[in-house]
Amino acid sequence: MVARIGVRIDGIYNVSINPNTDTSLAKPSLNPKYMNIRKNMIANNKGFVCKKCGKRVGKHTGGSCRNHCPFCLYSLHVDLQVPGDRANECKGLMKPIGIELNKKKGIRILHLCQTCGHKAYNCSAPDDNYDLICQLSRVPQEDRRK
Repeated sequence: MVARIGVRIDGIYNVSINPNTDTSLAKPSLNPKYMNIRKNMIANNKGFVCKKCGKRVGKHTGGSCRNHCPFCLYSLHVDLQVPGDRANECKGLMKPIGIELNKKKGIRILHLCQTCGHKAYNCSAPDDNYDLICQLSRVPQEDRRK
């Protein structure tokens, strides 16, 4: 492939890239190898039955996606590359082990996968069990690393 930038026709540029000579391809976003990898969240807002407490959980009504049980705060280790992709083969239960107060995202719940040990944050939802969130806020930082 040879790098050529053509004339703009109806808002579209005629562009071809030579990955061997174009130094701007050092950025993953410009590298053709990474162009087909999705980077933004996949909306997957469905109800489910919690694997931990067995309660029926409805879909998130706040316009976001449900990613943990609002009753026991447990989650499943299902996302691999992008939130909502559900491509992870682990599928382990993720125990809530702490919280973080974030200026932009609000209360975020730290989860630990009981199968593989992966840690991930999930934003809390308005209908989450606030008593459990308060209990998590009392967990010392060193206990969250275990």
